[in-house]
Amino acid sequence: MIVTASTGGGHNSAAHYLKQSFEERGIFALMIDMFKATSKASNYLMAEGYHALAEKAPHLYGSLYKWTNQKQINNVVFSTFFTGTVFRLDDLINNIDPKLLIATHPFAGKLIGHLKQRGRTNVPLMQIVTDYIPHNTYFHKDIDAYVVAGDYSKSALIDMGVKKERIYTYGIPVKKSFYDTRKRVFKENEPLNLLIMGGSMGLEVIASVIRELLSGEGSYPMILTVVCGKNEDLHNRLAEEYQDCIAEGKIRLYGFIDNVDELMESCDLIISKPGGLTASEAILKNIPMIIPFYIPGQEHGNADFLVENNMAIKVNDAEQLSSHLNYLIEHPETYWQMVANMEKLSESYSIDKIVDLGVDMMKQYET
Repeated sequence: MIVTASTGGGHNSAAHYLKQSFEERGIFALMIDMFKATSKASNYLMAEGYHALAEKAPHLYGSLYKWTNQKQINNVVFSTFFTGTVFRLDDLINNIDPKLLIATHPFAGKLIGHLKQRGRTNVPLMQIVTDYIPHNTYFHKDIDAYVVAGDYSKSALIDMGVKKERIYTYGIPVKKSFYDTRKRVFKENEPLNLLIMGGSMGLEVIASVIRELLSGEGSYPMILTVVCGKNEDLHNRLAEEYQDCIAEGKIRLYGFIDNVDELMESCDLIISKPGGLTASEAILKNIPMIIPFYIPGQEHGNADFLVENNMAIKVNDAEQLSSHLNYLIEHPETYWQMVANMEKLSESYSIDKIVDLGVDMMKQYET
């Protein structure tokens, strides 16, 4: 039983790819959105509230994220506001009777951990940490195994009190095709191909990024590959505004596609928000990132992690893009060091190992 929640798409995507991987082994996996399954009111409040804060009041969201990252406050918040959800989760688990519980959202792990602590269930619980710097919500002493994105995340959990033998650096689960990685090679005398993941960044940010990149185009030949995802308004407005550039082949514009892994193979850099899954996909494909925008909170932490580990460049203003690109072009050793850092981090990433871990946990539970 894989438990997720619709606060951002990454938790659901991780759950979906895990479900696929278990079922490829012949193991039935049920994916449940915890708030949809327990309370329409809670689901609306959590899902819509998250999107409203993240989009309309990101600094307020960042402040709440930071405030609840204190252990005592975090415990008070969960014991006060999620009592009803805990009871309904208890009923769900009893009715479904799973052999393994996997949480891809920190709220799910926390609340199921409370149930285990109270003796309501003894089903083994695996927590997937979908960010590079774990929030305090991810911690509960009754979580049996944690899957994290690297040693940095592992150290953070150990500092919270998690035993190191419970932590596995198998990475954030993504689509299986991202794990098929070719060695990135230097493409001499070819245009610089920049992949812009724009669906969640909004028109204003994307437009400023494209304008700045096109204004510096004379310095180096360049192709902009822009993916708008499910943001149809963004796609339509860019198609209208940049129809000449699209016709000339300077911009390749896409809506929602399911072959982002193939685009990453052919691109040199990715310009995107640092969501946990997007960052993991880039790391697996060894494609350095430029971060022009992030939501305060977990994305801020992800951005700091990527920059500090020399896998990404963070720009405070779109006008800085051209200067950073020029620097990478003039200092290719910097670019290739970023690629090497991504290769090293992704060595332990494996969705198959996550499934193996789950199978082992089920075997131990049944004996």
